[in-house]
Formats: sequence, C-alpha cells, structure tokens
Amino acid sequence: MFTVGKLAELSGVTVKALHHYHRIGLVVPSGTSDAGYRLYNRRDLERLARVLDTLESSLQDTEGDSEMNEREMFSGLGPDEWNRALEPQNQHLNGEYGFEAKVASESQAKEMNRAAEEAKNFLNAMARHLREGRSHGDESVLAIVDGHVRELNKMQPTDAQVYFKTVDFLTRDAFHRKVFEQHQTGLASYMFSSAYAYLHRG
Repeated sequence: MFTVGKLAELSGVTVKALHHYHRIGLVVPSGTSDAGYRLYNRRDLERLARVLDTLESSLQDTEGDSEMNEREMFSGLGPDEWNRALEPQNQHLNGEYGFEAKVASESQAKEMNRAAEEAKNFLNAMARHLREGRSHGDESVLAIVDGHVRELNKMQPTDAQVYFKTVDFLTRDAFHRKVFEQHQTGLASYMFSSAYAYLHRG
C-alpha cells in the first residue's frame, strides 16, 4: 500500500492534485491507515495512470484550438506546434494540479490532429443543440455524446462513468470552464448535464 505522498512520488502528480481527484471521485484510495491517512494500492496507481491519460487527451482536445485557426489545426501539426499551442493551458495545469499535457511524438501529434477535429465537431454540435433549445437529455444529444465517448475510447478506455468524471473535472476547473463558455454561453452546464444524463440513461 502507498501513502498519498508515495503515490505522488511514483506518478509525478502533486499531493494537492491527488486530494482533488479523490474529492471528485476520479481516484479514490482503497483504504485508510489506523491514523486515518489515505492508502492506495497497485490498482489505484494503474487507475491513476488511466485517468491521467484520459484527462490529457480531453484537455488537449478542449484547448488545442485556442492558439491556432481551424486550417492550422488539421494540417499536420507536429509535437512542437502542439506544445506551443498548449502552453497557456499547461501554465494553469502546473499551477493548480502539478500536471502538464504534452505531445511527445509525431504519432501522438497525428492522433491529436484527428482527435482535435473530432472534438471541435462534437463541441460545435453540442453548442448548436443548446442554441436550438434541445434538452440535455434529448436522445439526439445523447447520441452525439455517445459518438464522442466512442472516439475517446479509441485513445484510452472511456465509459460513461469515466466520461462523466472527466466532464465534471473540466467544468469545475475555471480555465476549462472558460473555454466552454467562450465557445457558447451556457455550454459548460449543458456539457455537465448531458454527461450526467448519459451516465444515468436507461
């Protein structure tokens, strides 16, 4: 079993971030010590690695277009171009959570180009439904969410629960909530509500 300090050391994530992940249910410790301290096991460490991978791809997808136009985004950006575009986001992530979203290889950059295009189409579709007054639980909205989750699942294992917790994290975080709201007023709440409806649909 690992203490929260040891897990932070093994994962490269700050203790503050681990406490936050516990609070919102992303990574919950398997037990506690007699003194009441959080204790994590090997499965918790593996869960944390999956969560970080999912968050990294989601954070890149929501913020990647803020520093470039649409033509540039999908025209074969390499790792250096992606990392420059992600600098404002990474300054925030480092300060708040001790975490950065980095693109390390050409193959990852290629996947990010594809994922960014899909994410932009997804956000545009969600914003359109919001403007049209469709309920966050409408079947057409949930079908769009389902398609996006399937795309995320190609990069990292993502089910309805993982998706909901990721959206919960993004919409609670001031930086990424602002990204949603700049895209369309009210989109952050709409994203959260649709993710909740997707999680609990029959």
